[in-house]
Amino acid sequence: CPRGICAGPQGQIFVCDSHNHRIQVFTRAGKPLRSIGSQGTGPGFFDEPTCVAVDPKGRMAISEGGNARVQIFDVHVASPSVLRTRCALSGADVQDVATRGGQSGW
Repeated sequence: CPRGICAGPQGQIFVCDSHNHRIQVFTRAGKPLRSIGSQGTGPGFFDEPTCVAVDPKGRMAISEGGNARVQIFDVHVASPSVLRTRCALSGADVQDVATRGGQSGW
């Protein structure tokens, strides 16, 4: 069942397909383009993604209920890899647990 939805910088539509543990990507007209991820706990895998956001630079943040984390991807590449992962360890504490690409912030 879809939950979160947003538009990307090039007009693509990103939808959290929570029940199928993936992100679906569509054209503005609704034509399916691709899926990102599948069920799991490692980088690039999801457990009930619930919210998606894409910034103007094409970095996509996906929050997951089951894995209690946010993963950040670059949507401009054909097969997005995880740029950064943040996990909620307890309450409001958030700790950086993995970084790729040497970027800070998002």
